[in-house]
Amino acid sequence: MTILQGLINDPNAPSPIYTDSPPSTPVLPSDVGLPCIMLTDRDTHRTWWGLGPFQETNSTLEALDSHINTWDIPRLVTVPFGLSPSISIITPRLWIKTDTPFPIHSESSSLLSATPRYHQSMDEWCAMVNKVQADMPTGYQKMVLARQLSYESIPTEMRMPLLDRLTTAESGVYRVLLSPSPNHGFLSLSPEHLFRRMNGTIELEALAGTRTHQQPIDCLNSEKNQQEHHAVSDWIREALTPFTNDIHISPSHPIQLRHVTHTKTHISIPHIPTSDATLIQALFPTPAVGGVPRVESVSYLLRVNQPTGTLYRGLVGLVCRDWSIWVVMIRYAEWHHHNWTLYGGAGIMPQSDATEEWNEIDAKWRLFRNTFETIQST
Repeated sequence: MTILQGLINDPNAPSPIYTDSPPSTPVLPSDVGLPCIMLTDRDTHRTWWGLGPFQETNSTLEALDSHINTWDIPRLVTVPFGLSPSISIITPRLWIKTDTPFPIHSESSSLLSATPRYHQSMDEWCAMVNKVQADMPTGYQKMVLARQLSYESIPTEMRMPLLDRLTTAESGVYRVLLSPSPNHGFLSLSPEHLFRRMNGTIELEALAGTRTHQQPIDCLNSEKNQQEHHAVSDWIREALTPFTNDIHISPSHPIQLRHVTHTKTHISIPHIPTSDATLIQALFPTPAVGGVPRVESVSYLLRVNQPTGTLYRGLVGLVCRDWSIWVVMIRYAEWHHHNWTLYGGAGIMPQSDATEEWNEIDAKWRLFRNTFETIQST
């Protein structure tokens, strides 16, 4: 870390500093008291680390494009769940880029066997699902309801082993870590991006419909899962038509993660004549994290079901003038001091079974729960 500290503390170095020559033995920056960012690309495994101190500024989506046009080096942009959200632009002092995942190393030999605390009982969850289904007026197709689960009094020395285990336990996901201070941060292991921009082409995806690996294989083809997926993919296609008719949609296919399988449809648009900010305003929040119809569903969720003060269901973008990646913040854990909270959601359809949706969220949490409840680092 001596080389990195020297770069960070060099008053004559530009800001942000950008390097693709990382140290041979990487250490998580928070081990030495620095704020840090990590984003690993799901498809290429390319990883960006951002080391503090951070410069953070608040802005609006309307002003985002004027910022992007001046950025040769990436910034991290956070967008909370909502219909007209403000945004935060984070500029680290140093960016490190590698073409392979940048591992987290820890030296703790402690044993952790934490006990979860549900914020909501199964009976309370079932009552909420039943109420949403009863209140859904004609035309509603889907509403994504969220649950929370906490682990309390996690020793500080276990944070690095937890992050080490979590960031290497699942393939096929974006790994997004943001820790502005040693006492606060979040980690998302998200299988989903809102869109990617590269060389004028926009790559999008609809990711909806879930089968836990305890369910039959043909469950992913059930009427409920098919309707849920088409509600999302059709909505995205319709939201894009005001910008272009040149929309390429691939056949849907399953993507298998460690504990669940999803249905995914890939969508691409060559040379779309619009900007990141315009696309976010048109597409976010998608029905994959909100519902259909979008405005009514998101407004309802903000009133009764969206946890406050968190980026769960929001966006994190790694953004510069020539390219961008916008990752949807699901499979999400956040810590404050010694307490960690997991967030997870399920798409509620008129025909959904509340118990099955509870089990689906538990399956999405399984990787986190296995880590918290049975981890020994060496």
